[in-house]
Amino acid sequence: MVMVRNENGTVTMGPLDAMFILQHAETRRFHVCLMEECSMPGPVPDVADTKVVRLKSKMHHTTGSDSFEGALEQLKELRHKVEIHDSNVLLDRPIGWDGAIGFVLVLPNWRVASDSTIGDGTIGGVLPRQEAHTETMASP
Repeated sequence: MVMVRNENGTVTMGPLDAMFILQHAETRRFHVCLMEECSMPGPVPDVADTKVVRLKSKMHHTTGSDSFEGALEQLKELRHKVEIHDSNVLLDRPIGWDGAIGFVLVLPNWRVASDSTIGDGTIGGVLPRQEAHTETMASP
């Protein structure tokens, strides 16, 4: 999907883009992360017909925070600049991260059920790290 820049200085994200907090496995620091949907090759189906969502890291807060609460405040600040669907934002827990830049995360589509969010454990909730598929993207 493509981020749309608005006249008021905000950016509108796509229907399956996501925002959450990563926790670095080694440093234990917390980093706000913005992920952009990176559709599988071929025709792009409607959101309701998308079974899995491939997300590519678009940006993360470089220095991060010592605490989850500090990162949560950074996430709230970013939300003032980024228009993103509420169900695409994970607020209750971090996702483990090995520090790779340009990584891809593949998750079941959390938007299939209208009342689900990316992390609520319902259809397509964020999988535990060992069950989620991640791969490091090569730099262009």
